[in-house]
Amino acid sequence: MRGSLVAFPSLKFIMSKYFDIKYDEKIIIKEMTEVVESLDFFKKNNIRIYFPFEDKNITEEVIVSQLEKDKIENNPDQILKEVDDFLKINEDEIKSLLERYNDKFLINKQFKVFLNYYGCDGYYYFPDTIVVNLRHKAEYIAETIIHEMIHLLIEDLQKNSDYSKENEQEVDCIFVESGLKKIFKDYLVQ
Repeated sequence: MRGSLVAFPSLKFIMSKYFDIKYDEKIIIKEMTEVVESLDFFKKNNIRIYFPFEDKNITEEVIVSQLEKDKIENNPDQILKEVDDFLKINEDEIKSLLERYNDKFLINKQFKVFLNYYGCDGYYYFPDTIVVNLRHKAEYIAETIIHEMIHLLIEDLQKNSDYSKENEQEVDCIFVESGLKKIFKDYLVQ
């Protein structure tokens, strides 16, 4: 294992309780501004997105109409249950793998996780908010939540110390070298 990897403190939490995972259509509508503003970035960087709208000028009525269609295809209540079940089933192993990095990261907060249909697979707002696309299987959604949490922990470390490292590369290193990739078998190094 590389000596330069960042570390987590002892993770004494229950995964499914550590994340406050919600589906809220008001937040989805609000997040649409961020998604629309990021469309050119997604396209330029060849980032996979879901954006079923004709143009960038979308009314709330159009979004609500599309949400009704998307809820039929991807039931948010069922997805919430499946993600929670996946995290509960894998909780001990995820905690054990992350505990290998137990001396630099401070995890002392609950992360707010919002499920969204539109935009890329996942992104975050510092210090504690994660947005995840729910148009995937529970395992991939859980993987994305953990991935974005690691981004937030690295960013927190960068703000509170002289630590500086490429964020995406470090997240990938933690996923691969910690063994998280054994749980999230389809994880793609970015």
